[in-house]
Amino acid sequence: MVLTILLLIAFVSGAMPVAQNQPEVEAIKFTWRKLPETVIPSGSRTQQMRDAQLDARLKEEYKKVPPDIAVIEELERLKKNQVPPLDAPKASDKAYEYKFQFKNRSSKRVISLSWTYLFIDALTEQELVRLSFEGKVKIGPGKEKTFTAYRDSSPPMVVNAEAHEKEGKAWIEKVIVEKIEYSDGSKWERN
Repeated sequence: MVLTILLLIAFVSGAMPVAQNQPEVEAIKFTWRKLPETVIPSGSRTQQMRDAQLDARLKEEYKKVPPDIAVIEELERLKKNQVPPLDAPKASDKAYEYKFQFKNRSSKRVISLSWTYLFIDALTEQELVRLSFEGKVKIGPGKEKTFTAYRDSSPPMVVNAEAHEKEGKAWIEKVIVEKIEYSDGSKWERN
């Protein structure tokens, strides 16, 4: 009887191959979008707009009969003591936003992650674009977390019309986890 059970266990475990070198962190959702261009005035243009507002208020005060000297002096003081703004950088100087949602299936806390976003031709299965990402990401055991990254690199710029017609989409998108670092100092790396 015991021998039969042992043989059954050996048979079942042999029939189900164990996945070797699979990451315990998985990308469960990923998207991208082209960011709209934002127009932020330069520092000198912002200064001109502020001065124009103060000049308009001053002009109104001078037209009043009698003009309110205290208000005029205050507006003159504000105009004189303004600090010129610096040229502000764009909110994001990158053209594309990539969002990733990862699930940590391990019992350890993830502190760093490297991954690749692949765009593959749906018909030929050729790799079209490969984008690599890495970062200090903290994901608790059994938890999910979303991360956003910004790049100038775009998805494929050329669409295979035949693939789109046959497969209903121009390319296949995949995220492959390349490296994981855990809070206990252990690491996992794709071979």
